[in-house]
Amino acid sequence: MNRLPVRPVRALGAALVLLAMFLTALLGSTARAGSCQGVGCVTAGPRLAQVDSTQGPLLNALLGGLLGSSLNVSVADWNALNSNSVDLGLFLNALQARTSTGSTTAALNANATLAQFLGAAVDAAQLQGDTAAVNAIGALTGGLNVPALNLTARVGDFLRLSFNQAAFAGTRLNLLNLVTGGVQLFNSANTLTTASNPISLGSLSVNLSSLGIAGLSATTPTVTLYAQVTEPPIMICGPSGTQFYTASIRVKLNVDLSGLDNLGVTGVAGATLSLTNVRLYLDVARAQGTLGTVSAVSRALSLQATPGLVNLYLGDIPDSTFFNRTHVLTGADLGYARIGTASASVSVLGVGSQVVNMDVNARASGNGSYPLGTLSFGGPYPQSAKVGSSTAAVPVLVDDLLQTLDVKLTVTSSVLLGLEGAVNTLVSTLTAPVRTLSGTVLRPILVAVLQATVDRLLALLGIGIGQAEVTVLGVNNACTVTGNVYRDTEPDGTRSGTESWGGPAVWVTQTVSGAARQSSAVGASDGAFSFTLGEGTSVLLVSPSAGAITPARPAGYVFVNPVGGSVTRVVDASSTSVPDVSFGLFAGDRVTGTVFRDDGRGGGTPNNARQDGTEPILTAETLTLTGSGGIRTASTDTQGRYTLYVPGGWTANRVSTGSSPVTGVYDGSAVTLAGSVGGTGVRPYPLPDPSGTDRQADFGVVRSLTLSAAAAQSSEAPVTLRYLHTLKPGTLGTLSVSAISAYPARVSLDSNCDGTVDASERATTVTTVTVDAAWPRDPSGDLKGCAAELALDVPAGTPDGSSDNALLNVTLAWSGNAGVTDAAGTADRSTVVPGTVLSKKVSNLTRAPATEADTVDAYPGDTLRYCLTATNTGPFTASAVVVQDTLKPSVTYAPGTLTLDGTTLTDAADTDAGELVARQVTVRVPTLAAGAQTRICFQVLVP
Repeated sequence: MNRLPVRPVRALGAALVLLAMFLTALLGSTARAGSCQGVGCVTAGPRLAQVDSTQGPLLNALLGGLLGSSLNVSVADWNALNSNSVDLGLFLNALQARTSTGSTTAALNANATLAQFLGAAVDAAQLQGDTAAVNAIGALTGGLNVPALNLTARVGDFLRLSFNQAAFAGTRLNLLNLVTGGVQLFNSANTLTTASNPISLGSLSVNLSSLGIAGLSATTPTVTLYAQVTEPPIMICGPSGTQFYTASIRVKLNVDLSGLDNLGVTGVAGATLSLTNVRLYLDVARAQGTLGTVSAVSRALSLQATPGLVNLYLGDIPDSTFFNRTHVLTGADLGYARIGTASASVSVLGVGSQVVNMDVNARASGNGSYPLGTLSFGGPYPQSAKVGSSTAAVPVLVDDLLQTLDVKLTVTSSVLLGLEGAVNTLVSTLTAPVRTLSGTVLRPILVAVLQATVDRLLALLGIGIGQAEVTVLGVNNACTVTGNVYRDTEPDGTRSGTESWGGPAVWVTQTVSGAARQSSAVGASDGAFSFTLGEGTSVLLVSPSAGAITPARPAGYVFVNPVGGSVTRVVDASSTSVPDVSFGLFAGDRVTGTVFRDDGRGGGTPNNARQDGTEPILTAETLTLTGSGGIRTASTDTQGRYTLYVPGGWTANRVSTGSSPVTGVYDGSAVTLAGSVGGTGVRPYPLPDPSGTDRQADFGVVRSLTLSAAAAQSSEAPVTLRYLHTLKPGTLGTLSVSAISAYPARVSLDSNCDGTVDASERATTVTTVTVDAAWPRDPSGDLKGCAAELALDVPAGTPDGSSDNALLNVTLAWSGNAGVTDAAGTADRSTVVPGTVLSKKVSNLTRAPATEADTVDAYPGDTLRYCLTATNTGPFTASAVVVQDTLKPSVTYAPGTLTLDGTTLTDAADTDAGELVARQVTVRVPTLAAGAQTRICFQVLVP
C-alpha cells in the first residue's frame, strides 16, 4: 500500500479562489491599467448526483487504467469524493508546500508528481475537517503503484491561475472532478493508455426484434475498452471572451458479437452471415466554449458552448498510430478488419458444387459536428447546464459511419477446379447484400455500445458525443493594478517625471492572508510591474526575491513611500478601478527619531536620553545633517518626529540639534549620554557611512541653567545690600551656590518660590540645593524660576567711593549624569557713597500759624506734624535708602497720616514703602539721585 503522508499547511483566514487564463489572454487588448471586469470560473464537465454500484467499478477500471495501475476504491469512498469539495485556495497552498515552491504560481508551473497532487488534496480536505474525503483519497492513493505515483505533470496545465485566490469568494472544487481531471492530466503528460488494464463494460443487451430478421430478437455483445487522454481538460476563470474546454480522448472498442450467427442474406439463396467482432475507434475532440456576458455585481454569466467534434472509425488502426498523441488521424490510417464470416453454395453443371466460406472485412468512418448552444447562469453556484444530447447524437453519428461502410469478402475455403468463375461471381453478387445486412444489424448494436461507452464511462470524465455539460463555479470581479518601483532622489515620497529605477533586481509580490500568490519582476530601467487582483484584500510588497511574504529593501536602499514597503488593495464586486501603486526607494540611509524634553517631568527619569514619564516632545526643532556631500536639514513635526536622509557615498556624517543642551542619544538599542553640557560625544552625533539602513536617533534635550542679570547699588556705610535674582534650573539635579565678595556675603533661597525672600528664608544660608520632582514648575511644565538673594554686609568705616563686584556662582550637576554640570553666574556691583543728610522739622497744626520749626509749643489735644527730609549729598545715586524715626513716649501716632513726597502710605508692613511697627516709622526709598531730596511726614496727637 502506498499511503500519502498528511502534511499540515497554513490555512487562509478566508481562502478564496480564482482559476484563470494567462494574463494577456484574460485582459485582452482593450483592458486598461486599473480597470475592473467581471470574471467567471467555469469547468466543462458533469456534477454527478451520486456514484452508483456500477459506476464505482468503472471508475476504478478507468482511472486505474489511465494511470497504468489498478484501483479498488469502494463506492462509499467514491461518493465521499463526489459529495465533498475543497477550497481551491487551500489546495493551492498545499500544493505549494508539497512542491516546496515559493508561490502558488510557481507550484502550478512546477513538475509535480501525482503523489504531490493527491497529497495536496488530502491536506486541503484535512484543513476543512473532511475526514471522509481524506480517507477516500488515501484509499485511492493506496491502490496505485509506485510508477503511477511518480508520474509528473504541470498542474497549471489543468488549473490555470492568473489571479489571487481571493478573487472568487466561496468558489469550491468538487473533489471527484479534481481527481478525475488530475488523472486525465497525468495520463496526457505521460505515455500511457489503458492497454495494460483494458476496461470491460460487460455484456449489453440489445433488442434486435424490430429489424424483422428471422430468428434474430436480441444479442448481448461484450465490450472491451482502451483509452488515452490526448489533451487534458482545463478549469478557467476569466472575463467575457475567455475560452474553456474539456479533455480530448481516444477510445478503442473491441465489440464481441458472438451469437449473431447464420443470418440469412437476402437475394442469395442459402447465403448466411455471421458477425463476430467489431473494432471501433473513437476520437473525441474537446468540447469548448466561450464566456459571454459576465456581471460581477449581479453574479450572472452567459456563455456559448459547442460539443466536441467526433471522428468514429470501424476497421483497423494500428495501436502505435492510434495512441500516438502527436499523430493526427486521417482516413489513410484506417484499414480493413474482419467483422465476421459469410457462407454460400455454388454449383456448375458438369463440374460440381461446393460451399464457399468467406471472411467479411470492413472499414468505415464517420464524424459528427454539433451546433453552438447558449446558456445563462444566475447562481447559486456551482450550477450546471447542458448543450446538446448524446442520446440524440449517437444514432446520427452511427448512421454517418455506416453510410461509408466498405465491405470486402475474402474466400477462405479451397475452390474446386472449374468453379473459380462461379465463386468470383458469388463474391461479387454477395458483397452488396452482406454490406446491407451488416449495416442493418450493426446499427442498433453500435448505438447501444457507444451510448453505454459515453453514458457509463466517458461521462465520468465529462466527455460526451454531441453534448457538452458546463459547470459554473462562481462569478466575481477582477481588477488590474499597475505600478512602478522608482529611485526617489529628493526624497519627497512622490515620483517626478524624471525618476525611474535603474537599481538592483527587485520583485513585487502579491500576498493574501500572509501567503504569496504571484510575483512580478520590475522593469530594470522603468521599474514597471502589473498584477490582476481578484475580490478580497491583497498586499503588494517589494523584495529582492520572488515569492516573499514580507517587504525587504534591496542592499543600499531604504523605503521612502510607502515607508514599510507594502500597500494594501481591496477589490469587491462593485469595484470599477484600483489605484495604481508606486514604491519609492532612496539610495542611502534614513535617520529618524524624536526630540523631547529630557527633564524628568511626570515621573520620568531625567537626563537619560529616553522619553519617559510625561516628558514632552518638541516641535519645530531643527536638526542638521552635515557630511562630505553637504548639509541637509529637517524639522520635527507635531509628534516631535524628524526624518533625515543620508545619500549613499557621503562620509563623515553627523547630526546636531538646536542650541539647547543635549542629554544623550538613543539609537533604538543603546543610549549614548553626553559627556558635558556642551554635548561631548552626541553634539554633533556621528553616523556610520550609509549602507541602506534605517537608523534611529532620539535626542533628549533640556533647558540651560539661567540666573537673572546683575544689578548695582550704592549706599553709605554701614549697610546691608540685598541683590534679588531669579534662578531657573534647566533640568533635575543638584545645585551648588557660592558667592565671592570683599564684604561678608550670604545667599538665601526663595524656598516657596513666591518671588521674594522673607526673613524666615533669610535665616538659612544656601550652599547646595536638590532640584527634584518637588521643584515647582511653571504652566508650560518647565522648572520654575525661584528667587535667590545675595546679601552683602558693608561695614562701618568703609571709605566713600569704595566699590565691589560680588560674584554669585551657581552650578547644576545633572541627575543621573553627575559628571555633566551646567553653570550660571552674575556680578553685582556695590558702591559706598557719602551719607544721606536727614533733617527733621515739626509744626503744630492746632495752633496758628502752623510754621515748621525745630521745636514748637504743644498742649494737650494738639496735633503735631513731623517732616523728615533726606538729602543725597554724594556724587552717586543712593540706593536702598531707609528713613526711620521712633515716636516719643509722650505722643500718640495719628493713623493714616504717613506720606512720602505727598503720597499717602499705609501704616501696615505690606508692599508699599512705609510702615509703623512698634512705634517706629520706617520708609524705604529705592533710589535717591545725587543732590535729590525726599520728604517723609506723619502726625501725632499730644495727650
